[in-house]
Amino acid sequence: MVGLLGELGAGKTTLVRGIGRGLSVEDPDAVSSPTYLLVIEHAGPTRLVHADAYLPAKLAGFLADGGLDYLFDPGAVVVVEWANRIRAEMPARVLWVELVMAADRGRTVSFAASGSPGFPWLADLPKMGKSG
Repeated sequence: MVGLLGELGAGKTTLVRGIGRGLSVEDPDAVSSPTYLLVIEHAGPTRLVHADAYLPAKLAGFLADGGLDYLFDPGAVVVVEWANRIRAEMPARVLWVELVMAADRGRTVSFAASGSPGFPWLADLPKMGKSG
């Protein structure tokens, strides 16, 4: 499960579109914000389930009606935008990805992991920083 954090316009949906390309979903250009639909599934060799918690009360109803089982499908890559709004409903094992808009119109991306066994490859990511 991937939990995306970031303000409006930070690039969350664009990142999910890139994940869709990486997963070879059938139509990665069709990946769009599921804010009003709540969840959109994209077919491919590995399914991409894209959820949005921007409207947490609406998503909470979906989750209470059995949506948790759907979102926690181990046969899919599940990405939840605005996941901090439903943090209590998220599983124990989550890769948290925060996107922050930078002054140069770029983005700063931060990763954090919760749960066990975690995401050991995070330790191998290069640390980026400004020098000088």
